[in-house]
Amino acid sequence: MENKPHFTALLTYLNEEESGKSTPYLNGTRAGFLFSYQNKIVFGNKNFTEQDLVYPSDIVKTEITLFTNIATLNKIYVGLDFDFFEGDVLIGKGIITKLLDSDFVAE
Repeated sequence: MENKPHFTALLTYLNEEESGKSTPYLNGTRAGFLFSYQNKIVFGNKNFTEQDLVYPSDIVKTEITLFTNIATLNKIYVGLDFDFFEGDVLIGKGIITKLLDSDFVAE
């Protein structure tokens, strides 16, 4: 079963000094997402909409599918900003630009 993306976001990857990474990030990989309304990381997949690789300091449009419960999804909204991680390392910041999954609505 394929999961539908929950939202699109604009991701800004930290530069090499800030993230400690100089190699590119691959499309379709798992990341951790930290939203301002909770103190725990939620995991999900990020799929770049216009390219397969991004480099530190790049800004990219992305579709994101979260692996979480409906209560968490009900709290997201357009304009919500978040941090995203590779393992426990902060690699960038994002902002939700569009909700895609009609099975939930923001409170």
